[in-house]
Amino acid sequence: MIFSVRINKYLGLILGGIFFLHSPNSKAETFDLLTKVQPPSPRIESLDRPSSNYSLGSVIPYQIRVRWPSPAIEEVRMSSPDLTLENLELIGVSQETISGPEESASTDQILTFNFKGQKPGLAKIKRFTLKWIQSDGASTSELAIPPLELTITQPQNWWLIIFLSVGGATALGGLGFLFWTLSQKEKPIPQNVDKSQEDLILEDLSAAQQRWETNSHHQEFLNELNHLIGQYAAQKLGWNPSQEDYNALQKKAESKWSKKEASAFIELFRTLEYERFSGTVVEPNRLTKLYRTIYSFIEHKKII
Repeated sequence: MIFSVRINKYLGLILGGIFFLHSPNSKAETFDLLTKVQPPSPRIESLDRPSSNYSLGSVIPYQIRVRWPSPAIEEVRMSSPDLTLENLELIGVSQETISGPEESASTDQILTFNFKGQKPGLAKIKRFTLKWIQSDGASTSELAIPPLELTITQPQNWWLIIFLSVGGATALGGLGFLFWTLSQKEKPIPQNVDKSQEDLILEDLSAAQQRWETNSHHQEFLNELNHLIGQYAAQKLGWNPSQEDYNALQKKAESKWSKKEASAFIELFRTLEYERFSGTVVEPNRLTKLYRTIYSFIEHKKII
């Protein structure tokens, strides 16, 4: 009886193995498991954290050095960081890639995130997560950066500036009023003084584009475009980029515009995000095309 049970057990194993070998799906799944390459894993090599105090208007740099296995850095690109900020705004990102120590066969990615305070008082980076994606768009790696608290202070000698300004205004008030009166006699009364949000953003976009044509600072121009379109979204739709994501923005856009217009607006943000964080130098013609697309979209929303 025991002998018969053992024969049945081995016979079942043999038949199961034959069925497995003849099953194309099983062989494919096994091959995938054996050949699947795990996504590369970076690690934080060093942090150059901001100091504890910055005056209002100062740039606040946060530098992070990330180490990658050498071939891995070529297969991924950085996505937009996941940030939760309080009394801070991200104004720009720069990155540099250098070779690590020879014995480690690694590559270091130096990332500098520049922030600015919004007003005097306590400022926080509550959540800071770096993300990378593969060429096919799949998420590959994440790194959590330690949170941060700092204090934004009034600029030094701000009281002296105010005092001199008030004193100068008082001393020259009569002379200034005289010149103003004379100029108003020849100056025509302006028409349509009140400008729409679209008019103001379009003026700022034109000014940014002129500065870019003069200095050719591509990354600076990208940051300005991102800031201006974010400012328009905040004013027009009540979107808070430090607390809300693109899904929230799309819902707010769809409540005022058509779904097609809302999707096009979100696509502008995603394109800017890619160009800012891809790590490659954007070509001038692509930057010009992106500027014109943003300008045309806002001009189309202009209320005549």
